[in-house]
Amino acid sequence: MAKVQFNDVSFSYGDKKIIQNLSLEVNDGEIMGVIGPSGCGKTTLIRLLCGFIKPETGSIFIGETCVFDAKKRINIPPERRNIGVVFPRLCGMATFNSIGKCKVSIKEEENG
Repeated sequence: MAKVQFNDVSFSYGDKKIIQNLSLEVNDGEIMGVIGPSGCGKTTLIRLLCGFIKPETGSIFIGETCVFDAKKRINIPPERRNIGVVFPRLCGMATFNSIGKCKVSIKEEENG
């Protein structure tokens, strides 16, 4: 897995600021979880990384490749970013809360 880096990234839906001046680095081999209440920007962060939506400011790197830069007008399309994602609604887990998802995962593991 490649390093992922957000530099001073901001995104709004209309007048509502969802992500403001976010700088974040996840190094190759690290595992990071994003948790928070509904509407705090978790899915937006993933959608920005994948290129499904475009930040207003900042830059995003995957490995050494700049996939988005507002100032340099770089915006690599999603199909060229080499990222796979499955959102919870698409995998049938939208009705579970976090505890329910963990229970399903444990049961699957126990049942092999």
